[in-house]
Amino acid sequence: MPSQSIANRRIITLLKFAIGITAIALLAHFNLIDLALFEKASKHPSLVALSFVLLISTVFIGAYRWKLLLRSLRVRLSFIQAFNYTFIGQFFNVFLPGAYGGDFIRGGLAYRQDKTKLTQIAVSSLVDRLTGLLGLILISLVVVLFLPTQFQQGVAVVAGTGIVIFSLSFFILIRFQNLFRQIINCFPNAISGILMRIFNAVVVNLEHFVDHKRSLIFAVFLSIIQYVIILQALFLIGQAMDIDSLTWTGFAVSGVAGLFANAIPVSPGGLGLGEAAFGQIARFFETHTNEIAYSSVFLFLRSLTLCVAVIGLVPFIIMRDEVKVLTEKNEMEAAEQKN
Repeated sequence: MPSQSIANRRIITLLKFAIGITAIALLAHFNLIDLALFEKASKHPSLVALSFVLLISTVFIGAYRWKLLLRSLRVRLSFIQAFNYTFIGQFFNVFLPGAYGGDFIRGGLAYRQDKTKLTQIAVSSLVDRLTGLLGLILISLVVVLFLPTQFQQGVAVVAGTGIVIFSLSFFILIRFQNLFRQIINCFPNAISGILMRIFNAVVVNLEHFVDHKRSLIFAVFLSIIQYVIILQALFLIGQAMDIDSLTWTGFAVSGVAGLFANAIPVSPGGLGLGEAAFGQIARFFETHTNEIAYSSVFLFLRSLTLCVAVIGLVPFIIMRDEVKVLTEKNEMEAAEQKN
């Protein structure tokens, strides 16, 4: 029944929140999070404000990157629209994770502007996510140079493997598309017909990016800039907390670890996981040993990110009727798929 499916999704969301809150509680219990550092940061409002501004700038960059990818697929969307939709997506990702996807809301709003470009919009969101992940992987390759020797090879292999998989997957899908079509034709007609339409639409749109390599490369470059800005915000937060035992490099390496941990879908936005990863790696880069609860830095960054996401409430309220239609449609489709 639809109501049962919706209830199950909400239960999963609550479980994820429980995991995240439990992780934060454990970090606090073992003194890996210290709220006294938050008080220290409050005494340096200029550094905190600058960090906040930097995080807001990443939303502008993300909106422009998505608009660039949409344009490559011949979907016309103004920057203001892309910015508003991206902010609304951020709001949903942070405050309503699991219930509705931020990408779904963002894409759905774009679709209402051009109802002939559904596949292109969906592919743009996928490629947007992938270029973001690729940007982080590329940064991790640079980070390898600053890791302790015993970790360099392992991280380099993981990052290198990720880049190879990205490249080969894209190449294989395009180069051997006829082979994939033959495989799809082996399915029963009812299923193969649907799969074939989806496959053809995705391949056609991915081929557009082959003709727009510069846009794709620039999108990855924008992703790198986004993460560098986030790492700079982390460093400024550390300065606000009077942490002098980590250099910028130490913050950067620990920050990359925390951002990767954030991508693990066990808790909402990696709550607790990013903090734990950042805190543990930071220990390796201390210039002098102390008892600082480094996980507090990443938790403070998350708090600022929440404040940034709150701004998305403004365009959300303005467009709440459109969003309501999309969310109701999402719930109905998800319920139908499970029945």
